[in-house]
Amino acid sequence: MLAPLLPQCRPRLYSTAIVGSGPSAFYLAKSLLLSPSPPSSVSLFDASPAPFGLIRDGVAPDHQDVKNAANDYTRIFAAHPQLSFYGNVPVGTASSPGALPLSELREFFDVVALASGCQADRSLPLPVLGPAGAPLPGANPPAQVLTSRELVGFYNGRAGASPALPAAPGGRPLRAVVIGAGNVSLDASRVLLKAHLGQLGATDAPSGAVEKLAAIAEGGVEVAVVARRGVGQVKFGIKELREIFKASPGSYAFSLPPEELERSMNAATLAEIEGVRPKERLQKLLRTISSSPPPTPPPASSLSVRTLLSPAAYLADARGALRGVRFRPQVLSGPAGSQACADDPAAAPVDVACDLAVLSLGYVSTPLRGLERRHKGGRYEHEAGKVKGEEGVYLAGWVKRGAEGIVGTNIACAKETARSIVEDFGGKGGGAGEAEVREWLGGLGVEFTDWGGWERVDEVERDPARKRCEEQPREKVVDERELLEIARGAA
Repeated sequence: MLAPLLPQCRPRLYSTAIVGSGPSAFYLAKSLLLSPSPPSSVSLFDASPAPFGLIRDGVAPDHQDVKNAANDYTRIFAAHPQLSFYGNVPVGTASSPGALPLSELREFFDVVALASGCQADRSLPLPVLGPAGAPLPGANPPAQVLTSRELVGFYNGRAGASPALPAAPGGRPLRAVVIGAGNVSLDASRVLLKAHLGQLGATDAPSGAVEKLAAIAEGGVEVAVVARRGVGQVKFGIKELREIFKASPGSYAFSLPPEELERSMNAATLAEIEGVRPKERLQKLLRTISSSPPPTPPPASSLSVRTLLSPAAYLADARGALRGVRFRPQVLSGPAGSQACADDPAAAPVDVACDLAVLSLGYVSTPLRGLERRHKGGRYEHEAGKVKGEEGVYLAGWVKRGAEGIVGTNIACAKETARSIVEDFGGKGGGAGEAEVREWLGGLGVEFTDWGGWERVDEVERDPARKRCEEQPREKVVDERELLEIARGAA
């Protein structure tokens, strides 16, 4: 009598869709598939025809050790036949009404998990001042003002990324201002500096980007990384700063104005640093940079760290081309851990000349159509990864916790969300498999790419005949149409 009851005692399987295919998506898929109550299928949906998200398109091209995480994700895919990839399938936001609606996913799948990262840059609306100091007509910044997403996408070969880089200055160094003091700021600065030294050849930056950056950096690169708050509040880490400081000795000049360093070190800042080992080590290195004499002869390239400067206006020539950024000096006030900055009434504005400005102010998520009311302050409201008030909708990665942490931070984040999903759905659901998902997408008229398509792209990109040198990991396909043709087997 017991045997006929056994099938009824087994938990029913549930189908899961994950929007995104970067680190948080793969770690969530792995956690679910290794759980005591795994889903019948896990379907990864990505707007790009290629997987891996920021590992492919966001991590700096000279950080191949980090990009090698894609090998781990490939092993996850190979180990779990229930895992499928559907590329070229954007899921609709308010700005992409032609994409696959979230409502369709929610209707077909038992669980929908958003692991799509942060899709938008924090903005910096500033007036544009002409040569005489009067505002120029129009609200748009000069074309040479880029977001970090635009620049990073370009030198990472993201399909369709083609920002308006300045022309080669001719006879002098390229001057760049990077507004923001996080690790992405240092990544962008380091890539620009390496472009002058010809050190991008062995990276996976596409040849077109390497050639363009080398051309505009031919005469050297002068980068100013500018922070609104003080030295004690910068967000970049010592590892990222030391990587620039220790690389190619004598190739770059480093500076941090001593007066800006000292103005940062009020009692509250000293209290923030004291006893915090990473901050103490970072401040020691910054003091070393501040007190170091410039190398002789002076190199063509330099990196300066500027602090307590708040951007106030873009400066343009009569044609509207960027020629600099105006900053207002700041003063810190308030208790340790929550210091604010305000304009220093006794200080004159500071103008920093530049040909290129990069806004590296952080990223925010864009709400999917249908979840706008659960999205506040650039983040969704959730409890342990479960979107509040939305049955069957979960979060993992940056879309869950904001744009912070390293690749490994996504592991614990994904495990927490997986626990929430298993608690809610481990024992009920519909159990759709890959065949049903492909049939469903076909019925909707969605033209997707799959994992086999990615393997074709991967093989083409790794072809030695395409590479500029033996050490180059791959020569990326950056043309969107060509990428799709290869993925679909048409090329």
